[in-house]
Amino acid sequence: SPATPQQTQLSTELGKSMERFKSVGYSSLSKEKNFPLHAHAPLTGDLRGFVSQAAQAQIQIDEITIQESNEIDIDNEIIKEKNSSLQSVKEKLEYNKQIREDLGYIIDSQSELLETTSVLAY
Repeated sequence: SPATPQQTQLSTELGKSMERFKSVGYSSLSKEKNFPLHAHAPLTGDLRGFVSQAAQAQIQIDEITIQESNEIDIDNEIIKEKNSSLQSVKEKLEYNKQIREDLGYIIDSQSELLETTSVLAY
């Protein structure tokens, strides 16, 4: 029997999901080959090379972690600086608003004084 549109859509989505799953699997496998999580010691022979490789791998992992934490610290510093700048701008805007309000009050009181003076002059 012919496939319904819903079956065709589900089949297409399943195919896409399988491709994404394969891609993630290959990517993970590649990363595991480059940075193995579990290195196995040789059963016989000199262990110095294995120990050296394991120590080197741990150093690389530590360096990546340190680099990531430094990047986070830098990002936090940038955020703090931006927040500080925004706070400064906010304070300046509030000060500017207060000056405008005070200036408006002065102008209003001066205009009333001028009106009173002009009425008395006639």
